[in-house]
Amino acid sequence: MFIAMEGIDGCGKSVMGKALAEDLNFIYTREPTFTSEEADALNLESKNNIEREIEFAIDRIRHTNNVLRKWDDIICDRYIWTGLAYCSVYNPVAYPFAEALYKHKFFVKPDVYIFIETPIEICFQRKQIQPKEHLKKILSAYEKIRPIVETESKIITVSGVMKIQNCVKEIKDKMQNIFETGL
Repeated sequence: MFIAMEGIDGCGKSVMGKALAEDLNFIYTREPTFTSEEADALNLESKNNIEREIEFAIDRIRHTNNVLRKWDDIICDRYIWTGLAYCSVYNPVAYPFAEALYKHKFFVKPDVYIFIETPIEICFQRKQIQPKEHLKKILSAYEKIRPIVETESKIITVSGVMKIQNCVKEIKDKMQNIFETGL
């Protein structure tokens, strides 16, 4: 099973993803494989719009080949939904290119996306990586792009303000419901 954790910076996806991976005995990995600071710098650099998206896609392809295609049970911190959301905010000119690229069958589609929903104020208090205005735009982008990723993967939404063990339990309960109704 391939699970992708999604949400804005500071929502709790890394903490919850690691806890869920430990609980389920899954491999935990993250995207982009370079640092968040490097990703932010890449988003903010004045590069050719398509070139920027190609750099993210190459990283995702490398990650797909090195991790996602080699293991059975994986939880990935961020994946294609993030790529599309951030592209639509930081690189809207290249968004049609990115959307077409990520529909390619080469990219492994998650069985389940887990979206961690956390108020922007709390996210900003936890991690002051992005200005609040950017967090609002990114959250809005996730919402707009949801129907696209929902066509290929199930989506579970949970609150990022619960205790970790409660969140893991809720995710597992919702996953059980998906299994019972057919993944």
